[in-house]
Amino acid sequence: MTPLEPGDPRPVFLLRRTSGGMGLFLGVMIGLLGAVIAGGEAGIVVAVASPIVGWLLGRALVRHVCSEPTCRAPLFADAEACSRCKGSVAGSISGASEHFSAAADFRRELAAARRAPPRKMRRRVT
Repeated sequence: MTPLEPGDPRPVFLLRRTSGGMGLFLGVMIGLLGAVIAGGEAGIVVAVASPIVGWLLGRALVRHVCSEPTCRAPLFADAEACSRCKGSVAGSISGASEHFSAAADFRRELAAARRAPPRKMRRRVT
């Protein structure tokens, strides 16, 4: 593990969360109720279509949380730091399992940037 030096930012990431499962559940409940009310062929169509529509709507509702496993505070998409754990947002990840590997990559890149010699500025001729 590449250690952070004192004063270095502790990396956290935007973790994308959706509500597809909740949408599916609500779609099934609404579909069953609609099937009982509509009855017949219309009830079958409502019973089949409602869970699909609910799942799609749930997947469309996106929220971001802090990727730190002990935090999970809600974050805005343009956040620069987590207000709860005080970590610096270093990017976004799609799954919670990616947090530690992304944090290790960030630490390695930070250490490599420190070791690299400073680049010489070219003088621009006009």
